[in-house]
Amino acid sequence: MPESAVLFKTQGSQDQEVVVTTGLEIFSMLKFFKRKITLILTFIFACISGICPLIMVKLIGGITTDLSLGESQEEGDFMKSIIKNIIRMAIADAVMLVTNLISQCLKSFCTPQFSHDLRSEIYGNLIVKPIDYFDNAQTGTLIARLSEDVTLIKETYCDKAIEASKNCAFALTGVIIAFTTSWLVSLIWVATLPLIITIFMLTEKCVGHMWHKYNDKSTYAMAKAEEVITQFRTVKSFDNELNEYEKYAESLDGVDRVYTKSASIQGFKYGILTFIENGLIIMLFYIMCYFIIKKPKYGLQPGDCITLIISVLIAAMGFAAMFSSSDDFRRANISSRKVLSIINTDNKEKEVQSKPEIKCVTGRVDYFNVSFKYKGREEYALNNFSMTVETGQTVAIVGESGSGKSTVLHLLQRFYDGYEGEITIDGHNVKDFSDKSIRSNIASVPQTPVIFSMPIEDNIKYSHPNASHDEVVSAANSGNAHDFINNMSQSYNSEVTQNSLSGGQKQRICISRAIVANTPIIILDKATASLDTESESLVQKSIENFHGQKTVIVVAHRLSTVKSADIIYVMKEGCVVEKGNHEQLLSLNGVYSDLVKYQL
Repeated sequence: MPESAVLFKTQGSQDQEVVVTTGLEIFSMLKFFKRKITLILTFIFACISGICPLIMVKLIGGITTDLSLGESQEEGDFMKSIIKNIIRMAIADAVMLVTNLISQCLKSFCTPQFSHDLRSEIYGNLIVKPIDYFDNAQTGTLIARLSEDVTLIKETYCDKAIEASKNCAFALTGVIIAFTTSWLVSLIWVATLPLIITIFMLTEKCVGHMWHKYNDKSTYAMAKAEEVITQFRTVKSFDNELNEYEKYAESLDGVDRVYTKSASIQGFKYGILTFIENGLIIMLFYIMCYFIIKKPKYGLQPGDCITLIISVLIAAMGFAAMFSSSDDFRRANISSRKVLSIINTDNKEKEVQSKPEIKCVTGRVDYFNVSFKYKGREEYALNNFSMTVETGQTVAIVGESGSGKSTVLHLLQRFYDGYEGEITIDGHNVKDFSDKSIRSNIASVPQTPVIFSMPIEDNIKYSHPNASHDEVVSAANSGNAHDFINNMSQSYNSEVTQNSLSGGQKQRICISRAIVANTPIIILDKATASLDTESESLVQKSIENFHGQKTVIVVAHRLSTVKSADIIYVMKEGCVVEKGNHEQLLSLNGVYSDLVKYQL
């Protein structure tokens, strides 16, 4: 494995894959930044502000030389030379102040803007991913990409990169001034660089393999916290708070252990390098003094000694500061690769935008010999499945868990592709039209009702943002939600969250949302599975309001929900084994009849 290769877990999987960091990830990330000219100007002004201190060092050396030769010069020339250098120093100082101020102002503008642009790019790519991408991804991991990784990338590629450019200007200018002052002494300093670089590279190799572990463990800790917080009712119901706390603390301990090992190696590295640097300065100071006193033929003056030593010291500080950022850049490169794995992944959803829209849908749905299996699974979820739903019919699909009922709805909504056979709406193959236009003709009510943190009216209007208040109220009446909404403190303006309503109330809001969408097709995926008898009855009445007006496909476990359906399809192992209405299926004494007996 190359040195620049790191391992990290694919989102939601236990497998590790090799990801090669090229060191050029900064350019891949900066291409998403929209204000590149501003960023370039920030770097330029940062470099100028980094050069100014070295110019001042050169001038201080000149003043020192003037002072040492003061007795041999006329008083007027002596003071004129010193004043001239002091004025130059003041100008350099003013330039440094202005350029540093401009650089900081531009940086304060660039940094949040970079985060904004990168998060927008990641989020924009996430929301068009196919459903199977999220099937294999942990929510906490994706949130870590948007928060932790973006923050690290921003701090490194903006804040620390700008600082690194300033340090680079420090270092290079220091080297140039040192060589122009005394190339011979400077060569002695350069001769020690291989030793410094060797120590740096050896420690970097050790630290490099730790940062990807740190990133993964940190991401796992965040994902664990997100999982527990979103499922806190289950945790509390089993009195498992202490156990989960210990698991989370253990994951944080893993982060700390990796960080401690890395910090120890880093401390050793910087300790050795500082020792070498200080020893080198002492040696150079001795050599310069020796040349000034014993070798006057080289023409070195006391001011040259000050200039060279300070230049070398500043150059060493600049290089050290640049090297000290290498760990941050290594971590940012790993984070960048993880972010790029989201951005650069092919998005099936983007491809369909060039397809035409399906228009004037009446609601007839047909499945012709459809077979489908999920990625990574050998068994078929659907096996030669066929079904016909006439316009305005209410059709139910029942069967044991895992028989493929929900898959039927998912394929109609174009959540998955790659199936055999054909699915049509009004005789048109759904693959021939854009996914967006297909979904715009289908309203869905999921098994787990989703309520967004917003007013009830906005929750209902989520499927049709331009719906009027009267349309919302009408939909709520049809969905049997109007009465309980009116009893709330602010009626339709009441703020709600996922946990502030009962299951039945949330489900009726979801049904109202499906109604206000005014689509020709409505699908309900086990919409009453977790409701009590009263709530189920209200939801059932809502479903009956659609009869004859909309094409309705109901997937259900509770057979009481589907008794009034025009046709009931009974599934087993991905196939249709029986079909008919409630009475017809009971008379067969088959699978449906057994299901009814089990629920009595």
